Amino acid sequence: HQIEYDEKGLSKEYFPLLRRLRKAIEEEEVKGIMDVEDEIIESFKQKETEIEKALEIAEQERKRAEEERKRAEEERKRADEERKRAEQEKKRAEEKEKLLEEERMRVEEKEKLLEEEHLKLIETAKFLKSLNVDIQTIAKKTGLSESDIEKL
Repeated sequence: HQIEYDEKGLSKEYFPLLRRLRKAIEEEEVKGIMDVEDEIIESFKQKETEIEKALEIAEQERKRAEEERKRAEEERKRADEERKRAEQEKKRAEEKEKLLEEERMRVEEKEKLLEEEHLKLIETAKFLKSLNVDIQTIAKKTGLSESDIEKL
């Protein structure tokens, strides 16, 4: 330890303390103890610096982890919204499919009715032809073509 000071600038009350410190420095054992104390203090300062750096790194990691958690949460929300949209789209498609199936059934029913009506017209045409009604009259009454009636 070295202490530089200006005695003129110091208050007289510090003189006894300075005298003791000078004696302590002059004695080898006390000087050795003070050197060890200096090394310990320096070691503590280094550890404190290391701890501060470790705390800074830990805080940065905590912030990064929090940001990652937030991003993951946002991604989960987007995935949920996309899943909901897909479910709605699937439901709409199923509803459209159901409506198309109903329409197909109605068309088939109408085709069946038309086929039955056509068969009735043919039977009527056959009956009228068997009664020797002229083909033109039968065609007018049934809506069948004259060539179709002649084939009966």
